Amino acid sequence: MWLDAKQVKVRERGRVMSKALVVAYAVHESGVREVIGLDIGEVESGAFWVEFLRSLRSASCSKRLRRT
Repeated sequence: MWLDAKQVKVRERGRVMSKALVVAYAVHESGVREVIGLDIGEVESGAFWVEFLRSLRSASCSKRLRRT
């Protein structure tokens, strides 16, 4: 799994603001990349990353439960 972040400009309530776009992706054995998580936040802080990773783990657990 790889994690990356980028500062992007977004329009919110008629104003242009800078926000953090974070993405998590994995590469299959065949070499195909798959985005497994995407989020946007006010800033790229440690707390934001922790919450993002927890949401990935939570989503992964719920997918496994639905398969069984």
